[in-house]
Amino acid sequence: MTKTVAEVFGTETGTLLSSAEIIGMRIDMDSREVTAKIKPEKPVHKSEIYALQRELCAKLGVKSVRLSPVYDPSLFTLDYYGDLVAEAGARGAYVNGFFVDSKADFDGETLTIELAHGGAEMLTKERCDAVLKKIVREEFGKDIDIVFTGVTEVDRISEPAP
Repeated sequence: MTKTVAEVFGTETGTLLSSAEIIGMRIDMDSREVTAKIKPEKPVHKSEIYALQRELCAKLGVKSVRLSPVYDPSLFTLDYYGDLVAEAGARGAYVNGFFVDSKADFDGETLTIELAHGGAEMLTKERCDAVLKKIVREEFGKDIDIVFTGVTEVDRISEPAP
């Protein structure tokens, strides 16, 4: 029988995160890092995962804890959009400001992101679309396309000459 996050790490019980099954775990004693693949019943907000990771670092006295969720592909919906962008930022993707006021649509194969403040060229150049696709593939086992639409260029306001 598979153990849960609460059983392995001694966390509080009664939440989606605490009842998530641990389907794989690696502990690197030299680098003091713990990595676990977890399988929650439904998507868990990234803020909850990040908070638990910080809590477990302190509790276990390790440098880092990484909880990587694995979900059923059918659970990927637009409700996860904010968490997808948050995870892209946590992985170092260039997201700051570009997704503010953005809207998303998902047709089952393509996630269309309507930008409100421009930046499509920069996001593509920095491979943010590839990072978003990778997250969906890793967490949901689903290959999707990413398309940026809307205001795609950043307006450059020139300063008046002195």
